[in-house]
Amino acid sequence: GEEITGVVPFFGESAFASSQVESLVVVFKTNSIYLLDVKTRTVQKIDSQGLGCTAPYSIAPTRNGIMFANLSGVYRLNRNLTVSYVGKFIERYWRDDVNADQLSLATGHNYGIGRQYKLSVPVDDADTNSVVLVYDHTREGQEQEFGAWTKFTNHPATGWANLDDDAFFATTNGQIFKVRTANEASDWRDDASAVAEMVILLKAMDGGLPGIRKVCRNVILHMRMDKTSVTGTAIYAAIDNSETFTSAGMIDATLADRKVESFRVSLPTTRFDFLQLKLTNSVKDENFVLAGVDLLLAALTQLGLKERSELS
Repeated sequence: GEEITGVVPFFGESAFASSQVESLVVVFKTNSIYLLDVKTRTVQKIDSQGLGCTAPYSIAPTRNGIMFANLSGVYRLNRNLTVSYVGKFIERYWRDDVNADQLSLATGHNYGIGRQYKLSVPVDDADTNSVVLVYDHTREGQEQEFGAWTKFTNHPATGWANLDDDAFFATTNGQIFKVRTANEASDWRDDASAVAEMVILLKAMDGGLPGIRKVCRNVILHMRMDKTSVTGTAIYAAIDNSETFTSAGMIDATLADRKVESFRVSLPTTRFDFLQLKLTNSVKDENFVLAGVDLLLAALTQLGLKERSELS
């Protein structure tokens, strides 16, 4: 009785003993998912816990299954016919910023060369796609169950297409763009200008000692910069889940002949329970990867945390 919102070929473990995987298709409805054997006309309902797809254009086959979106977030139908919630790290943004009334506009795309799933979405009160949420498969299974998410704010994409190694997208103003793949520093620019400001926002860290105050004067950042220099990266720090970030200085360095460069950063505030770091850069042709973060800290006690009576 539900509306069919999408149909896509399925490549994974067959649910029917006598079926070839290539003859199966997945049929998405608003609150359910079905598997159809085209040859035998056999239908099986997948145990999706009441989840279906309410954003038809979001459906895209990816590395480990089929990604899709609905009002509650972004999910993946795995090759073993289970459903995983891959949108945990963007849950708050999805709930607070994505325009649920226009979710039917959301457009998904598998960028195989970049090992990414890209999902264009409308945000706030917009009735067109204005932000791209990018899921990176690289981190899957490497100390975490799912990959990392990135937000692109300069891609008002309405549709995507791959052609060999190239990726194209159409925009809301009727233009078509190609993702740069020159393997040069110019890949990190938008035409002749810098891409919109890059922001790396790390989760709040407790150093493995939750509920205890710490003293930490220095943080070590490990950066990979692809044989180039970094002159415009600013570092900010916020403590105890504050929304206010304080400057911790700038990075001005050249990688030289080292694969990874490590920097010691002095924190503006040295005592805290949680520490959150943010790095920003808006300089043209500057590219770096944040490879790791180390906290040089010592444990104090729970004294210094707010008492219950102070929370009123």
